[in-house]
Amino acid sequence: RIAQAHGPPTRPGAAVLADVLALAAGARDTVTAAGHQRDLIRAAVRDPADGHVGQLAWNWAGPLDTARLADAWLSVADRETVLRASFDWTHLPRLVLHEWAEIEIAHLEHAAVSWSDLVERDRLRSFAPHRPGLLRVTLLDGRPGAGGERGPTRVLLTYHRALLDERGVHLLLREFYRAYARGGVLPGGDRRPDVRDHALWLARQHTGAARAYWSTAAPPPEAIVRPGLTGGAPTGHTGSG
Repeated sequence: RIAQAHGPPTRPGAAVLADVLALAAGARDTVTAAGHQRDLIRAAVRDPADGHVGQLAWNWAGPLDTARLADAWLSVADRETVLRASFDWTHLPRLVLHEWAEIEIAHLEHAAVSWSDLVERDRLRSFAPHRPGLLRVTLLDGRPGAGGERGPTRVLLTYHRALLDERGVHLLLREFYRAYARGGVLPGGDRRPDVRDHALWLARQHTGAARAYWSTAAPPPEAIVRPGLTGGAPTGHTGSG
């Protein structure tokens, strides 16, 4: 039964608008951001030119099948919800989880750019945080040798720090290598637990005792002494520094 509303019509709030926009963009689910991640999302929105990215680089030893590499990353994205996430800050900072995401992969010839310029250029190229796939891979061909053979391909992986940390990236790399070794495909659907389960776990934690402890144990922001040292206590040393 639908009750008849009385009075003037009301405009939908910011939360409703955020949900409508997320659904229009193909969202499957949303996860409210909390703590440090919320601060990182706000910083990325406030200053997008900063980049807010992390990078990981290595040499690829042996032959490289670029088509299989692309398939492997797409397979990891199909399995790992975090790679299909984007950010929404219409109402409150949160993650928007999508059905599908494309991982950007670029393949450059050795003479196209120097390695140092490539790393710097990619570090300064920001992500579009409202779109999923906040990780990209760049391949730079090795230097041609005298016998016609090339040196190892250099791989640069750039990711958004509000979504992934270095440990998380290494876990994704392990999944990628598994997929690559299997011909570019990982079996199974979404891996659980994922970002949704982590958010539920965080919501169940009681942080009152920890906050009370660190509010007295941590030095004030303007302190110049290391945590655990009493300011003004004799050190046995003289001079500045």
